[in-house]
Amino acid sequence: MPSEQAIASIDALAAALQAEGYFADRRLATAVFLALRLQRPLLLEGEPGVGKTALAQALERLEHPERTPSAHVLGELTGEYGNSFSRFTLARSEKARDSLLALPWSQAQQQRFEQWSAQSVQDQRDIEAADTLSFEEWRLRYMSPENLR
Repeated sequence: MPSEQAIASIDALAAALQAEGYFADRRLATAVFLALRLQRPLLLEGEPGVGKTALAQALERLEHPERTPSAHVLGELTGEYGNSFSRFTLARSEKARDSLLALPWSQAQQQRFEQWSAQSVQDQRDIEAADTLSFEEWRLRYMSPENLR
């Protein structure tokens, strides 16, 4: 069952559901509130895609916030990385890099990316060659009072 705070009132339950990404109208929020308060099951009927499963998932997140993806991230961040966000993100980035590098890579893919890279470098050279302003002139224009408003 969701926390007592989440079901203190119909409005509190609706707000808690909304915080979980589920927008319940007053009628539905009332039915859910009463089912939770009376500890009775609630039968939801409707066409596919109207939100029955989404409501159940939102209620599950309210009942077990420790199971949410955010809770897993925070648990890992505090438990394994001593609250160091930079250590956590570096480790996650390295894991993602290793996963990508482990994927099969064909010679055709390699050639395509090498071509894109060469084209990107050439495009940047063309942009820089077409530039007629010195860096100092550009900086003065960029920092001019007219541009800082």
